[in-house]
Amino acid sequence: LKVIKMIDFKKVKISIHSFEPDKEFLQELTINLREDIENLEVEEIISPDNASQQPDKTKSADAITWGQLLITLAASGGVITTLIVSIKEWVLRQKDCMIKIELDGDTLELKGIDSESQKKIINEFLSRHSMEQI
Repeated sequence: LKVIKMIDFKKVKISIHSFEPDKEFLQELTINLREDIENLEVEEIISPDNASQQPDKTKSADAITWGQLLITLAASGGVITTLIVSIKEWVLRQKDCMIKIELDGDTLELKGIDSESQKKIINEFLSRHSMEQI
């Protein structure tokens, strides 16, 4: 008898809101964030420059534009917490944007400030999803 453990995958939508109206700047931010996230243990990252390579059902259900990333990851082993911390660190290095993270209908907004109140908001978000806090 073989026991197979089912892995619970989560989809996370990330939206970059730039304070600069320049489309190329938003495109650059999207690519830079995607490159940072590629270093993490995620299953898939869909961005505007690779969306055309996705199956038709993904394209029609989750059409994305510059400033958006769709990430699929395993909901175990602290991967979501690692993703949130990585995005928080990334947005702290940026001057002209904020990030909105959507997971299971819940939203977390991160701004380029490192404060106790932002850390509290992150930990509340993670606890709502039964994830390891920072």
